[in-house]
Amino acid sequence: MFGVNLAWILLLIFALWGLIAALLAGFAVHRWIGWLEVKRSTSNVASPDEPRA
Repeated sequence: MFGVNLAWILLLIFALWGLIAALLAGFAVHRWIGWLEVKRSTSNVASPDEPRA
């Protein structure tokens, strides 16, 4: 469902403001998803001081 919502939002931006705005919005979402991936992967790493389960 995220992809469907992303597609219509980018098409709306493209229709209203043009290709440059749609590309910038897509790039911003791409960077945000990459940032979330890094944040999630680093938060799941146990610190050396924590006991293992």
